[in-house]
This record gives sequence, structure tokens and C-alpha cells, in this order.
Amino acid sequence: MIASLCLMLTSSPTGRLYEVPLRYRIDVKQTSELDRRVGGGTLEHGEVTTRAFVSLTLRDSANGQVAHFVIDSMVAEPLGDIPWASEVSSAKWLRQAFIDAFVVHGKIQGKPRLSVETLALRPLLDAVRLIFPGAPANAIVGDHWTDTLSLITGTGTETWNVVPHEPGESMVLTQSRTTDMTRPTKAVGETMTATGSGIARVVMDADGAARSATSRRLTKSRLMSSAIPDGVPGTDEMAIDIQRIAHPDQKPNKSASGRKQ
Repeated sequence: MIASLCLMLTSSPTGRLYEVPLRYRIDVKQTSELDRRVGGGTLEHGEVTTRAFVSLTLRDSANGQVAHFVIDSMVAEPLGDIPWASEVSSAKWLRQAFIDAFVVHGKIQGKPRLSVETLALRPLLDAVRLIFPGAPANAIVGDHWTDTLSLITGTGTETWNVVPHEPGESMVLTQSRTTDMTRPTKAVGETMTATGSGIARVVMDADGAARSATSRRLTKSRLMSSAIPDGVPGTDEMAIDIQRIAHPDQKPNKSASGRKQ
């Protein structure tokens, strides 16, 4: 049974509610490769392709809003060397599971909460952040800002730019991303170091949520151990594609707090 969530909410409201849920199609492809041939092993390669249809609603809360993403349907297909393949394959049973995230000024704050802890939902966490990238409502072409990423085992930054948009688009953002991480693995004496880069493009709508988004990320890692001083090289790639597919004429209401849009 899916557990309900209790969130502590402590930031400023975005003040937007929707007459009907927004619906999105989210596609995520993750590719992972670890070259253990340097230690006499084999080349490990695995892929996970995830497709989900989700419905998004917002509700006002103290000093902010909760974005509630409900899984309408979901399929995940593992291929190759994926140790958790059985758990990922169970994604089709996650209908009506949900992700709750706290939104302040159009940006997700903190870590989104899953209604059920499963690796099958993990690919969606990065995707839902792109739907609320935190663009200032009064941003104009040429504006830019940098966000610092809160990583448990490293550091990272995301630099955003407001770029020219086509007629009918509210705002278009581009993102460049860098990360640098070091963390121990489950094996005694092993440490993983990783450097990542990425780009994204997000098309915003006037209702404060993304209309569409694409993201491409590349992480190069090295698994260090006393047995293999030079380390085992690895590569991870992630491709995210998001498209709003329903309610194109959606308009924001007044917020429950009475703030006008």
C-alpha cells in the first residue's frame, strides 16, 4: 500500500492553482558502462528506458505550494547489466503512486518525496525538477543566474539563461550543469569519483510550469581501489524529454491565499 506523506513547508508561495490537472509525458533513458577489463574483468553495460504519463496538481500551503505528481501509467525496460532489473521492471504496478515536491517562486525546494521507495521512480525525480526550474516571472531575454546544487557527496552548479523564444512561448530557458562528486561504494576499500556535465532547454508556459523540456547529461567516473590503483573507468548518460500533452488551454486561477495572477 502506498504510504501518504507529511511535508513540512516553510517558504514563499508561487500562488498558482490549476482548474484541471496538467498532464505530461516523461521519457528518460539512462545508459551506464563500467570497464572492468583493466582488472581482468568484463565490460559491463546496461540501459533503462522509462516512459511515464503523470498528472500535476498544485495546492497552497504555508509559504509555498505542494506540486503533486500522480503516475497515471508507467513502463520501465531494463537491458543488459542492471542489478536492480526486477525492481525497475515492476514500474507498471506503480499506477497512482505519486511524487510530492515543495515549490517556492516556481522552483522545487529540497528533495521531492516518493509515496513508495523504489528505484523505478528515481528517473522521474530529475524530470520533475525541470518542470519548475525557478524562472523569475519578470525575467527577460539576456537574464541569467546560477544555482548551487545540494549534493550529498560533492558539489555542483546550474547556470540558467533566458533566450529568445518563438511566438506563443512564454519564456525559454537554457541550462548548463557541472558536478563533481566522491563517494564510497558498498565494497570495502572502494571509492567512486565522478565529474558530470549537462545541458537542458525548457519552454515555459504562462501558468508557471514548463510546457516542454529536454536534458542531456554525461558523467565520467572512476572506481578506485587498492587492487586497481589506476581505477576502473565508467560512463553514465541520461536523456530526459518532457512534453505537456493535455489541457493546452489551461489557465491559472487565483490562489487559495487570494493572490491575483
